[in-house]
Amino acid sequence: EVPAMAEQLTLFPNPGTAVSPLSWPVPQPGTFPLSLKDLRGREIWRQAVHKNGPILAQGFDPGPLSPGVYLLTLTGESLRITRKLSIIP
Repeated sequence: EVPAMAEQLTLFPNPGTAVSPLSWPVPQPGTFPLSLKDLRGREIWRQAVHKNGPILAQGFDPGPLSPGVYLLTLTGESLRITRKLSIIP
């Protein structure tokens, strides 16, 4: 994980009642795998997100989620950033 870049990845609102939009100022264009796992490590959802402009702004919809804590991971060539995502009733 690249610390300066990782700090800039935001999910808002978090916690929330639904999946949050993702925003991240990525220095290079490209395709980045984005995945959502439960705390047991089971992958619930995966999607490739494409970034062309100065900021990766991505909505994502893995379907209905039960209230709880999930791990959202964005992966790139030399980085892996994970954020906790809390879904509340």
